[in-house]
Amino acid sequence: MPSPRRILRALRSVAAQTARGAAAVCVAAMIGGGAHAGAAVPGAGPPPPAQPRRIVSLDYCADQFVLKFADRAAIAGLSPDATADFSYMRDAAVGLPVVRPRTEDVLVLRPDLVVRSYGGGAGVGAQMARAGVAVLNVGFAGGIADVRATVLRMAAALGAPEAG
Repeated sequence: MPSPRRILRALRSVAAQTARGAAAVCVAAMIGGGAHAGAAVPGAGPPPPAQPRRIVSLDYCADQFVLKFADRAAIAGLSPDATADFSYMRDAAVGLPVVRPRTEDVLVLRPDLVVRSYGGGAGVGAQMARAGVAVLNVGFAGGIADVRATVLRMAAALGAPEAG
């Protein structure tokens, strides 16, 4: 197993070599042996729309993808951490609405797509499914190759496949 320092160096290198740096770093930070998740949460309502128009992000990692790949006008809400000092895309988040990752707060925004990694808790997929809202799950990368696949998948699902 490579040292954490070596992994971090490799991840920074991947991020520096690509315009998708913020998304790659966020996904790479989640490497930890979990299986790579699919685009949608199983049983979580409809599939993501081809061109989402009202996107709500529930957590810091999801914010990075949404800010990098979604049309700014389509962002209905970001997590409270979107403008935090540790948020790579914090400058892009300035001026956008912030929402707490609670079902009631999200649904009042009438999203057509909710993007999440861990935000909203374990039951959010089922709650969104009952409301008919698509959920795009960032998932967990099992290795560097999964990071690239996740970046491409997220870019496509957020309406910017050419940016992936």
